[in-house]
Amino acid sequence: MSFGTAYISDVYPRSAWYPKLAKYLDLDIEFKLAADIENYQDIYMLKRSPLLITSEGFKLSETLAIMNYLVSKSNKPEFAGITPEEIASNSKWISFFTADFIPAMFGRKLGYDERERVQYVSFTAQFLDYIEDYLSYANTKFLSSDSISVSDVFVCQVLQHVEELSKFQSLYKYFEAVKRHPIFAEL
Repeated sequence: MSFGTAYISDVYPRSAWYPKLAKYLDLDIEFKLAADIENYQDIYMLKRSPLLITSEGFKLSETLAIMNYLVSKSNKPEFAGITPEEIASNSKWISFFTADFIPAMFGRKLGYDERERVQYVSFTAQFLDYIEDYLSYANTKFLSSDSISVSDVFVCQVLQHVEELSKFQSLYKYFEAVKRHPIFAEL
């Protein structure tokens, strides 16, 4: 039985990887590109993706909410963490990347003018320094725990687009470790 339908963008890292996540979680989800739907505004007034509509008609938007929901409905709920601290940390990293890091990363190339693009380069560098520092002193092997979680996979698939990643020793080591997760076999 189909879990539902997800409307995604194949360009933006917030949702482009959902088909691989669903496969890893053993969830039967039909994926449609929101940009290809003529009447998408009738489905979702804000015309944004991602959007999940379950087979029961439950509608859910926003990357963090959808990821948490999919993991909780799967047979792998530990992928979002086991302890309350791990679960909260997972949400923190997904939120940070969707709200801060991804916009800065895209702003480096798509800013309105050169001044704004330079500002986004500075933001991205500051964020990379922050993550490097965190990983250098973390009490865990990965961002939220000693096991790879959904936030690590999400972060890693975003970081694969960062050209200067190899300049950050702890971050690059982390990235290489997460890349070995089975979900990346098909990303």
